[in-house]
Amino acid sequence: KKGTRPVPCVTARGTFFIMMSSSTVLVARSPTPSRRRPCVAARSIVERQAVTAARGPRVVPQPQPVWPVLGNLPQLEFDVMRIPAQVAKLYGEMGTNTMRVALFSKAVAVRTRSYPDALRVLQWPKEMQKRKGIGLGVLQEFLGEGLASIDSSNPSYKRLLEVMNPSFRKVTTDAMLSDFAAVGGRMLDTIRQVAGPGGGEVDMQAVAGAATVDSIGLLHFRTDLGQLGRVLRGPMSADLDEGDVPAMMNDITREAQMLMLPGLLNPGLTRVLPGYARYRHAISRLDALIERVVQGRRSQGFRDEDRDVLGAILQAQDAEDGDWLTRDLVRDQLTTLFFAGSDTTASTVAWCLYELSKNQEAQRALREEVGKQLADAGGDPAKVTAKMLDACPLLAGCMKETLRVYPPAPVIMRDAPDDEVVDGYLVPKGQAIAIDIYGLHRRPDLFPEPDRWLPERWTEGGRHAPADAKALIPFAPGPRSCIGRYFAERETQLFLCILVAGFEWTPSQEPDIAHAVTITSLNGIHLNARPI
Repeated sequence: KKGTRPVPCVTARGTFFIMMSSSTVLVARSPTPSRRRPCVAARSIVERQAVTAARGPRVVPQPQPVWPVLGNLPQLEFDVMRIPAQVAKLYGEMGTNTMRVALFSKAVAVRTRSYPDALRVLQWPKEMQKRKGIGLGVLQEFLGEGLASIDSSNPSYKRLLEVMNPSFRKVTTDAMLSDFAAVGGRMLDTIRQVAGPGGGEVDMQAVAGAATVDSIGLLHFRTDLGQLGRVLRGPMSADLDEGDVPAMMNDITREAQMLMLPGLLNPGLTRVLPGYARYRHAISRLDALIERVVQGRRSQGFRDEDRDVLGAILQAQDAEDGDWLTRDLVRDQLTTLFFAGSDTTASTVAWCLYELSKNQEAQRALREEVGKQLADAGGDPAKVTAKMLDACPLLAGCMKETLRVYPPAPVIMRDAPDDEVVDGYLVPKGQAIAIDIYGLHRRPDLFPEPDRWLPERWTEGGRHAPADAKALIPFAPGPRSCIGRYFAERETQLFLCILVAGFEWTPSQEPDIAHAVTITSLNGIHLNARPI
């Protein structure tokens, strides 16, 4: 009709073309993605990059239309628990590696899976507290000014790094391997009791979560939190000393994800929703536990040879110039450590076992590899050394591939320090930009057959080898890189050694994958464990 214009609305189920005139609105649906010509998206990206190089930076594209109030939520299918997966579909449908996405019309962020641009963006500062539109939101009440959320420009950030870094150095962590093994031994005992003598079903998301909390408690808080014992005792106890930390973290992260969208529309709206009461209750219980942990650690006193991070924080607070390290700031560091030091590592261990349960050949090969190292250690995991772990290429490959497919933090945000160009597009100063680790790790040009879990891509080369190994960025390399990276890697490696050597793993019920801040399963990660 004369005077009409087509407006494409890209969704995961196809593209809708809305024809608008002064009196008529017609909607027509294009063929579904499965019927489109192959390689169109890949070719359009190459063509666009060539045009951009000739013309200079352009405005970042955005799924159209941008709906009043709702922004791009219709294109994301309103799937708040799986936004990274929904955005990953849009990259291919729009033929771009960078886009603007509006979660409601005013909360707009640039997302990119462009490589190597992502490495450059990760060098930018993080100014979460100052952001307008998309910042910490309701998570501010949980994370506060922890090391992962404090602004780069805050003078306390560098001082916190100076205090906490020594506790996470390579040499410090390698000296903790026997302690990891002790927790791993408790984990084996717990699985045996849950599964029974002949084997049975175990929720490894719960067990791994309990083990990693116990690990961070013993090694960095000098406190036995007894989480593995709680797996056997059942529901959360009313005694805060015995609180179920993984359950608290699940409540916090899942409710925060659900409250995120209402908070973007109106920050005050979150406080009248039922989920907010559960969210605050979980935070209050965690805060009470943290207070007891701090009191318990202070009562032990301090020695020069101490290497635990809580001891270092409390000694810095007690120093003559320690006024800057307030009680709230101490609380925020422990909250962050509970979250980053336990939830993310547990996720990697549990998802790796899930994938190994579906790939018996890889599981047998890994068991053989780690079995040789355990034999050299006399069958005692406490005698496994860092050198022994480094001699296990398949173990490293399994860990890397799990971090690729299930990155603990699927999205990392940074803030443009000046007017910048990313992937050929103009990003104005102060704009928040999300490095889409989930999407980048699933680019087929970087990781062939990206949806398949293939640990051999890191050990054998061949057609599945990554185009560039540096494109694996689960710990966000740069000045704000994860301080606990080495701790997490060593803990994951030793736990997997113990678990694969002790049990044969087979699938049970299928997990309900969701992105609740980290990549998790809403119904647990249930596997069958048979003692070896």
